[in-house]
Amino acid sequence: MQEDQKALRDDLKIFLESSHHSRWLEGRLKNSRDNDFFTIVVILDDLQSNIEEAELSDIKEGEIINRNSQTALRGEVFEAMKQKYKQKLESLLRLTVDMRPHMQIKTLEIKFLYLQRSIFKTMYYLYKYKLTDPQDFGALLENYDTIKDFARYIFYSYKFYQQGSSKIIYLSRKNVLELWHYFPFMDMLKGLGTEYMEKFSAQYTKIVLWYYKNLSKYPKNHRIETKLKDFGIIPLSEKERLNFEIMDHIVPSTNYNLNLNEGALSELIDIFTNVHVFDKHGKYHTELAILFQLIQNQKEYYPLQYERLQERPNGFEEKFDLMSSSFKFLEELENIHIHLKKKFTTFEYNFLPSYPSKNVEISKKNIKDLQILAKYFKIIVSENLGKSKPMNPDNPLYRYSHCGIIKDKIDDLKSRIINLTEYYESYVSQSSVTSFLIGWIPSASR
Repeated sequence: MQEDQKALRDDLKIFLESSHHSRWLEGRLKNSRDNDFFTIVVILDDLQSNIEEAELSDIKEGEIINRNSQTALRGEVFEAMKQKYKQKLESLLRLTVDMRPHMQIKTLEIKFLYLQRSIFKTMYYLYKYKLTDPQDFGALLENYDTIKDFARYIFYSYKFYQQGSSKIIYLSRKNVLELWHYFPFMDMLKGLGTEYMEKFSAQYTKIVLWYYKNLSKYPKNHRIETKLKDFGIIPLSEKERLNFEIMDHIVPSTNYNLNLNEGALSELIDIFTNVHVFDKHGKYHTELAILFQLIQNQKEYYPLQYERLQERPNGFEEKFDLMSSSFKFLEELENIHIHLKKKFTTFEYNFLPSYPSKNVEISKKNIKDLQILAKYFKIIVSENLGKSKPMNPDNPLYRYSHCGIIKDKIDDLKSRIINLTEYYESYVSQSSVTSFLIGWIPSASR
């Protein structure tokens, strides 16, 4: 518990010790976003201090009651404790609401992502140590619509850190929960109940669709995008809605709709199976990934509608299974990507005359760890590629396979491992040379 408390406090230390924070205290910050940022930092810092103080007080009070064995009093005190932490959770949830104007991907700054992570980690701390009742916790998440904030934070943080070319625009929703960003969202959502997992999955998929519709840098297939709008999966723009009304057509949903009727689902499966009709040259990887995710979502969360579809196009099962296998492989590669981001960082000051011996030791250890990781990477790539025969791009199954989806990711990870290894090797090498030169150069007094 104390280690977790320290980790929470350390998260904010970098902001509280910055020169910007000093200027904020003196009222000299001119940027309104920076003012909002440090206002939230200070409120969160106070909340974390209050939680820590409350825990220490409760431990002492609990010890006194246990010694006196006053059962009735124990119940009253514990109920008061529960209400106290519930109020602190509500304060944290209100902070996420206050941050929403600053969590727009067009104008998002990395420091706001870090700050929101600290807020969520503090919430998780309350959950982990059972300081709040799980039913209260779940109800408050719904009252403040916080599942959307979770989903938005995870997707945005992945997009912020994702580098290199990728043929699809998002990490699998299960993978982000288990592995992304330093603490177990999956554990918390599962603990609250399966309905929260479903809500998160739906919100995460909607954010992906929003990103695809509004901001994606990837080329769009107009025919598939139009179909997604016809089914109500992606909402129409104002201009498109007016056109529907002028033509006296039924206007599709104004929201992102993931629970499709049987007719729309059947057509979605048909498009997925015969995507070559819509995309003759295999350029639109994002649309295929979205179609797959939507069908997978339907199978998992609306199984009755899915099972009622007795007739499915020839080749659908083979293509869907092939893409499922490809995505599982992709998840393994993304695990490595996440591990690289979390564990192997560059040093703040490179190649100064006085090298911190700690950084040299870290570099040597990281070189060994990267060698082990490279061997693991090579093994999983060989094993997964060995499960299927190489395919020519002319093969109708190519775009659903490892070959069509994952080659760029493999090349990107290979490059990352090589570059990081060279960075640490260079650090060790240059530090040795500099140490030698400093020891060799005669002092001025001689």
